[in-house]
Amino acid sequence: MNHTLILGGRSFPLDPSLDRELLEREVAEVARNGGGFIPMRLADGGRLSCLVTPGVPLAIEEASPIEISDEVGHSPALISRRLQAVPPPSSHAG
Repeated sequence: MNHTLILGGRSFPLDPSLDRELLEREVAEVARNGGGFIPMRLADGGRLSCLVTPGVPLAIEEASPIEISDEVGHSPALISRRLQAVPPPSSHAG
């Protein structure tokens, strides 16, 4: 599967060897604890340090690799799943 981090309207293709479930748990934990930076490897070999906070929407898109065929009239089906971060519950001072 190919994964793309979507943050602030920008897309960042992630390293194919990335463990998506581990990244999701790490993002959720950091957000629960008030925020922090999470380093990520990008598909092009670069690195991205992403500031994760409870108020910043972040998505990890998962898409199957596209298989290309030389057959005439063959177009691959696109399959994707977008995982949207859920904002934390608001705390009410009471």
